[in-house]
Amino acid sequence: MNQRNNIYVKEFNPDRGIRLANNKEQTKKFLFQRSIPVPKTFLHIKNRQDRFEFNFSSLASSHNTFVIKPNNGSKGQGIFIINEIRKKKEYTHPKKINHSPTLEKIRWLKRTLIDYGYEFRIGDKRINEIQLKKKVGWIFQWLYSSNGKQDTVLIEEKLLPWNGFELFCTHGLADMRIIMFNLVPVIAMLRVPTEQSGGKANLAQWGIGLGIDIVTGKINSLYRQWQSYTNSFPSEWSQFKNKKIPYRQEILEYSANAQYFVNSWYLGMDRVVTTKWPKLLEINARAWLEIQNITGKPLLQIMKKIEDLHVTSPSKGLEISRTLF
Repeated sequence: MNQRNNIYVKEFNPDRGIRLANNKEQTKKFLFQRSIPVPKTFLHIKNRQDRFEFNFSSLASSHNTFVIKPNNGSKGQGIFIINEIRKKKEYTHPKKINHSPTLEKIRWLKRTLIDYGYEFRIGDKRINEIQLKKKVGWIFQWLYSSNGKQDTVLIEEKLLPWNGFELFCTHGLADMRIIMFNLVPVIAMLRVPTEQSGGKANLAQWGIGLGIDIVTGKINSLYRQWQSYTNSFPSEWSQFKNKKIPYRQEILEYSANAQYFVNSWYLGMDRVVTTKWPKLLEINARAWLEIQNITGKPLLQIMKKIEDLHVTSPSKGLEISRTLF
């Protein structure tokens, strides 16, 4: 990992590109202006005061689902997926009625209206708005910041998988990680949520990693909790063996174009095949090397083959990928 950081991140990724990759909202705006599909942002909460003042239940009229995430987060941490907003039944405390409305009781009533007006479903749990704002507060406390600095909060659309991608999304939204180097797609994997991972595509939390052949798009390896499988998969996941990733060619083309625009030559691209075309979740200028364990391929050796090539365009990078791999 140190070798990768010293050689590839420092040499091939300018500081400007790293700063852009670390800021999800800036990345999305930059790439959306260049026709790269990205998730829609509903709101960017930039400070604690805005968090206290914003009424999350106001989203119920237009968006019954949404995703809360740190703008500078990493490894999928600090992401809260709201699967449903619903109005709760009218709540009346028996000890608070038929009494004169003192200031203390009025304040209690205001808290009660906020607390019991709407509820938000995260996984199988339902929480009220006060509890949701506490979770958002964790993001402002730098718990998930990739650079150890003050973070902000994004509220985005919840992405729905395309029907040909649903096989991988039984317990949550799967995402595809592609390592791009010198405009060439060099290695790829799919991260699949499980019941044990709580619906998150997080390998450190019992998710599954599937290795993808970069040329054919076929799944040829499985990795879970330090166990690798290639010839055959465990029976509960045998349906993944040799399945092809849909829209693979379009995903590779968008990834090469995005790297060209960002002008950083060692990047991880995270993508999802949605009902509205493959979308880019984020880019990562310091992509972790878990992908080597999942695919069983030595990333450093692969990149050495192409680090001296003069690749002039994204289309040329795709051609080199098909030829080499």
